[in-house]
Amino acid sequence: MSLDIDDILAELDRDTTAVEMSSDGINLQNDASVDIMNSSLDGTNVAPKGQLLTSKVRAISPVEDFNKLKTLWKNERCSPELLPYPHQLMRRMLIRIQEQMEHLEILSMNFFEESAGGGGNGRRNGNAPANNNKMLPLLCMEAELERVKFVIRSYIRCRLSKVDKYSIYLRQINEQFLNEEHEEGDMNTETRISPLEALLSSEEIKYHQKHFSLLLNLLNESVLKYMSDDLQAINDTEGTVNMIDEPDWNKFVFIKVNGPPNGENEFDPLLIHKLDPDRYYYSITIPETNEDIELIIGSIYIVRYNLIKDLLKDDKIELL
Repeated sequence: MSLDIDDILAELDRDTTAVEMSSDGINLQNDASVDIMNSSLDGTNVAPKGQLLTSKVRAISPVEDFNKLKTLWKNERCSPELLPYPHQLMRRMLIRIQEQMEHLEILSMNFFEESAGGGGNGRRNGNAPANNNKMLPLLCMEAELERVKFVIRSYIRCRLSKVDKYSIYLRQINEQFLNEEHEEGDMNTETRISPLEALLSSEEIKYHQKHFSLLLNLLNESVLKYMSDDLQAINDTEGTVNMIDEPDWNKFVFIKVNGPPNGENEFDPLLIHKLDPDRYYYSITIPETNEDIELIIGSIYIVRYNLIKDLLKDDKIELL
């Protein structure tokens, strides 16, 4: 069975959306301070089954997760490379979407039952006028849910477009990882995470493998089989032309410096504090001119991506 973009995006609309927490989800025994999901509609804190909600456990509100999702969405759209997939965040978002869809379905059934019954006024007329005042909150909830699903769809489509564009490049970095593991003779390779597993979700990995197989088959059947053996390689990096389409690491991007995600500036080893004037900033160096640039927290800059990609992956800056 073939796997395409629609198969992945359709997971958001199916009643059977996978929402089960896997074994690599929440582990309260190994972490001193743990973030848990707050998926209840009334905003109360919900601890995992069999666990008590203590002061060391912080509930993650839907607003926090949605703001984080919007930031990742902007970063993915503005970044020249494929950024790591947020496994825990997407799992929580899909759980909340599924729960909200079920809640809206119950509310809709109750609303139409009340409308058909005349709203409790003694009329049992199936054509009774609907109460628009009761229907408005339901429509607002449905619109908000569609807004969240739009952001997720756009985020997934952006990622899949990069998977298509850098298919050979992703294949190459994964093969380099496997070759290095084989040369080092590491016996625990099964426990180590490959680059593809860190960058992509399980569905994206399946999509990438299927896309690469179709691409390779197309090139072989249409062009490569008619060429000599020394010209059939599609990952040749020798000579004047690199056949592997890599991300543009020198692309200029707009960034906003946010600082450490937890807001504790004093404990960030990369953050520099100056008293005159009082400011916190990160320092980056332009290799060509050996010039240092101060990235002050709260400021906006335009810089080359390769200079700030590590800060981006540490959530210390965001792309605009």
